[in-house]
Amino acid sequence: MIRQLLMPTNEAFSRIKIDAQLKDVGWSLTDGHSVRYEYHLPDKTKADYVLCNRHGHALAVVEAKRASINPVEAEKQALDYAKQVDVPFIFLANGDEVWFWEWEKEAHPRLVATFSSQEDLERATALRTLRVDPLTVPIDDKIAGRDYQKACINKLSEEITLGRRKMLVSMATGCGKTRLSISS
Repeated sequence: MIRQLLMPTNEAFSRIKIDAQLKDVGWSLTDGHSVRYEYHLPDKTKADYVLCNRHGHALAVVEAKRASINPVEAEKQALDYAKQVDVPFIFLANGDEVWFWEWEKEAHPRLVATFSSQEDLERATALRTLRVDPLTVPIDDKIAGRDYQKACINKLSEEITLGRRKMLVSMATGCGKTRLSISS
């Protein structure tokens, strides 16, 4: 009870901290088009924040929760908002933690140090158009031509396509792990 009086844990307090975090990475909170608050969605709900590019086009949604709630618990809610706004990026935040999720490419949100800047999100959006599916990149047989190397490269490419970010390749010394990594 005393802790609650000293440390407010409601969502409004979290939003004050989130606003400060956004401002720290360069977001303009007052220009009227970079950060939109309580963004009305087609299903009559409201996204807490929508982050936009310099031209006012939506890039990401931010779902804010009070500090006592794990922000990842809002994953489904934020995904619904992102689909309605038609954006690829989601931030889940409670003022203490920030989680980032490129939901179309990553299997799960991941903890990050802070929010991405407007320029970083614009760059990430541009990179999405240049991204190549690793399964379509031919394997250079002159570098990794053994069947087990090709099978490993194909499996790694499949996992990357599914959104997996961390993988371990374990092979005996001399099997060509280095050659495998540079062959595609």
